[in-house]
Amino acid sequence: MAKRQKFLFYLLLLVIITTLSSCEESNLFYVKCSDCYSTRPDSYRIKLQLTVNDENRFVPITFYRGPYEDGIVEFRDTVRYNEQEYYLQTDTHYTIVAKYMKNARNYYVVSGARLKTNYDESSCSDACYYVTGTNADLRIKF
Repeated sequence: MAKRQKFLFYLLLLVIITTLSSCEESNLFYVKCSDCYSTRPDSYRIKLQLTVNDENRFVPITFYRGPYEDGIVEFRDTVRYNEQEYYLQTDTHYTIVAKYMKNARNYYVVSGARLKTNYDESSCSDACYYVTGTNADLRIKF
């Protein structure tokens, strides 16, 4: 029985490696056809999750185009809700920084974001574009 389990394990491992290393781009994401578009979107919405509480009634956020170290500020805003949506350019890297206060000290939560546009030919009735990377978790964790 142990030889059979070992054989099945290696067979499964081989199938996984073959699937992941195939030349064709595979769709590892579930495509929600209602969020699928016939033309490639130039911008798309990203949902930020934030921590708005008694100590942080307003959360300042800064969007940087590219890495934070480059210092290219795209825009700034102040958020008053635990969830906020913005529209960003697709296929562009952003760094998002949320500033919090805890015990009269500043804390920063940093998240990278990239709304990646993908093309799918088989999941919906027509071939279409869909976007991944549409959420950024900027909640304070302590």
